[in-house]
Amino acid sequence: MYALLAVAAAFAATPQESVRAAVAARLRVPPADVEVAPLEDIVGLPTSGCAVELPRVGAVEGSVPVVLLCGSGRWSTRVYVDVWRVVPVAAEAAERGETVTIATERRSTRELRGDPLIEGEGPWRARVAMQAGEPLTTTRVAPVPDAARGAAVILEAGGDRFMVRASGELLVDAWVDQSVTVLNLSTRTVVAGVYRGDGRVTVESR
Repeated sequence: MYALLAVAAAFAATPQESVRAAVAARLRVPPADVEVAPLEDIVGLPTSGCAVELPRVGAVEGSVPVVLLCGSGRWSTRVYVDVWRVVPVAAEAAERGETVTIATERRSTRELRGDPLIEGEGPWRARVAMQAGEPLTTTRVAPVPDAARGAAVILEAGGDRFMVRASGELLVDAWVDQSVTVLNLSTRTVVAGVYRGDGRVTVESR
C-alpha cells in the first residue's frame, strides 16, 4: 500500500521534517513550500531518525495517511499537509460573464479546497461574480469562446465550384475548428457543422 522513499529524503531532524521532505520529493517542490501539522501527540514516537512511507497512489495533500518507521518501531497515522504554489488569481473584481484579468499569487492547498485550477492562457470569463485575488478554478471561470452562443454566422455548404450560403445563428459557444450546432434562419432547421472563424460555419455533409 505504501512506497518507501529515498533515505536522503526520509531521514531528517524530526518526524515532521521527514514527512515534509518526503512530500516535497513526491511533488517535486521545495520543502519550504510544504507545511506539515505537528506530530508531537503521537505516543512513543522518537524525535528523530524516522523514515516515511507515503501512499503509493492518491493525493499527498490535505489529510494524508503516512507510516513512520523509527528504529524498530512502526507508527501509522494521518497528518495534514498544506502545499503552497503560485496559482492564477483574479487581478480585479469581475461580474458574471465578464472577462477576467489574470494575475498570480502564492496560495495554499487549504485555500483551493480541491477545485481544479485552470490550464492555458485563456482568455477566461467569470462563471460567478468574483473578487480580486480569488483563485481561478474551473468552477469559477470558463474559456471565452471564439464566437458566443446566439452570434450570427454564415452557413456554407459545397465546394469551390458550387457553394451555397445561408444565414444562421449559433446554438452553442464556438471555437475554431470545433463542431457546433446552428439554426438555419432560412429553413428554421438545426444543422451541424464546424466553426471556421470569421463568422463562418461549414455544414457537415450527410
